[in-house]
Amino acid sequence: MLYSVVLKLRAESGNQAGILLGECSHALFFNLLKVSDERVAAQVHRPTQYKPFTASLLVGRFRTGGASPQVIVGNEYSVRLTFLSADLFAHFMDAVLKLGHGLLETAGVGFRIVQALVNPNDSPLCNFSTFEALLSSAMCQREVTLQFSSPTAFRSGGRRNVIFPEPALVFGSYLSRWRHFSPPQANLSGDIGECFTRILVHRYQLKTKLLTFKNYKEIGFQGKCTFELGSMFSDDQVRVLNALADFAFYCGTGAKTTMGMGQTRRLK
Repeated sequence: MLYSVVLKLRAESGNQAGILLGECSHALFFNLLKVSDERVAAQVHRPTQYKPFTASLLVGRFRTGGASPQVIVGNEYSVRLTFLSADLFAHFMDAVLKLGHGLLETAGVGFRIVQALVNPNDSPLCNFSTFEALLSSAMCQREVTLQFSSPTAFRSGGRRNVIFPEPALVFGSYLSRWRHFSPPQANLSGDIGECFTRILVHRYQLKTKLLTFKNYKEIGFQGKCTFELGSMFSDDQVRVLNALADFAFYCGTGAKTTMGMGQTRRLK
C-alpha cells in the first residue's frame, strides 16, 4: 500500500535558535516513530539507498529575521508524510494513537499533535493507493505535467547537483523506487528504462531555490514541467510512464526526499 498523510501540530514551546525546516520534519518523524517501536525507528534510520517514506518541509508561519526561522508558540504547523510500506504506515498510526495529546520534542521545540489527516476529503495532499491500482488506472496521455512543490535535485555521476528535470533522471528516479518497493505482481518490464532518453521536455516554469541544512546548503529547482511522450512510444509504454508520474505523489523526486526536498504531484 501507498499512503500520503498530513500531520497537523501545535507549537507548545519554542527556542531562540530557530529550526531547519527539512531536518526538523525528518527528526519529528523519527521521534514519533520511536513512540511505536524504537527498533523499527532505528532500522528505518540506517543508511540505505531507498527510504520507505518521504517528509515535507515543516509548513506554517514563522518568525523570521534571525539565522533560522523560529516557530511561534500557539501556532499550528503541518508536515506531509508519505509511506511506501504498509508496515511503516501502521507503526506511524500506532505512534499517533499512543502519543495522543502528549508532547513531541523536536529540535528544541515542543509540538502537540492536533490531527492526523488521512482521508482525501480532508486534504488534497492525502490519498492512498497500491502499485497495482496505479498500473490499472494509468491513462494514455502523451503530455505529463508535474508540479515540483519543494526544491528538487539529483545526484548524478558524481557531479554537482543536477538542477533541471532531465527526463531520464526524473523517470529513472521513479522507476528505481518502484522496483525497490513494489510487489512481484506489479513488476515493470526490464527494458522500460531504455526509453527515458526519448522523453522530451515540452515546456516548464521553474526557479531555483536554496535550502539550508545544519552543515551544508542544497540548491534545487521548483515549479512546473510538462513532458512529451511522442509517437515513438507505444500505448503500453505511455501507460507505464503515466503510472510512474502518478507514483511521484508518493515517492517524491530525486535526492533528500526524507528532508523536504522533491515533493511532487501530477497536474491533470
